Amino acid sequence: MESSVLADILTFIDTSKYALLFFACFFEGTIAMMAGGLLWSIGAAAFWPMYLTLLAADVSSDTCWYLVGRFGTRTFAQKWGHFFGFEPQDLDRVERRFKRFDIQIIILSKLTMGFGLAIPTLITAGTLRVPYPRFLTINTIGAFIWVFAVVLIGAYVGEAFKPLSLSQQIVLSIIILGTSLLALRYAQQRLVEPK
Repeated sequence: MESSVLADILTFIDTSKYALLFFACFFEGTIAMMAGGLLWSIGAAAFWPMYLTLLAADVSSDTCWYLVGRFGTRTFAQKWGHFFGFEPQDLDRVERRFKRFDIQIIILSKLTMGFGLAIPTLITAGTLRVPYPRFLTINTIGAFIWVFAVVLIGAYVGEAFKPLSLSQQIVLSIIILGTSLLALRYAQQRLVEPK
């Protein structure tokens, strides 16, 4: 019975892996990208479908934050921002610098995702009405680099998993990804909190 349930879960994950990666990356990008790299490394996912899925999810998620900025920044930030790790004063700080260095800021925020400034930066791009084609181009260039780098980290971790059995790989993957998520959240809170 127990092995049947595990087999069913593994079959579901295997047949739905790209859809699951898309939704996981849409809501929690970095960890899902690492998971994608790990899956690629152990041979459970093909590189190009996995990479393009993660890229599409990352750009889609960023576009949603851009649209939040475009159509309701202040109200949203005041009411719901604390759930997502940002406050209205974060937006004020970013807006002052944004007008002058929009290209550099969007790419840099993409490449420093774990430091907590990506969401306010994306919202600010919408708030300041950066033309969407320009935003999309800049953001996609940054995403190509960021997604690839994080996938490579996951693939490197996956190389260490190869000698393990499938069930050991799954358990260890869950532990590592969960610990990574907690560590990222902790680091984000420590870096963003005012001293």
